[in-house]
Amino acid sequence: MKYYNSIVISTIIFLNVINIILFRRRNYLTTAISIGLLCAYYALYNFSEYNDNISAYFIIMLIISFAGPIVETIIIHSTNGEAWIYGYPLPGYKVPLWLLPGYGMLGLACVHAYNFFKNNLT
Repeated sequence: MKYYNSIVISTIIFLNVINIILFRRRNYLTTAISIGLLCAYYALYNFSEYNDNISAYFIIMLIISFAGPIVETIIIHSTNGEAWIYGYPLPGYKVPLWLLPGYGMLGLACVHAYNFFKNNLT
């Protein structure tokens, strides 16, 4: 099916948005559910559609997962919280823990979108 991977990534992201809305005050639970959704992504996504390397996707996910929250923490710290403040950050940090897998999903969605448009607009 041509749109199978798009449906997978869209569903995973939608479920994660619902997860964050419902459980935003419970950092560890929200993070665990988000990681479970990432596992579901890797189990369901058809990497062979674009001849993609699963390891490359995993490395991209890890880089984006850590880079996003680190940059946000730097911005929040540098502006003394004037840029933005999270309502329920992880104790001792400026951002919630669930932001890590959330950014990972964003990175995976961006790679998927790139592959989709590269292969379908030509």
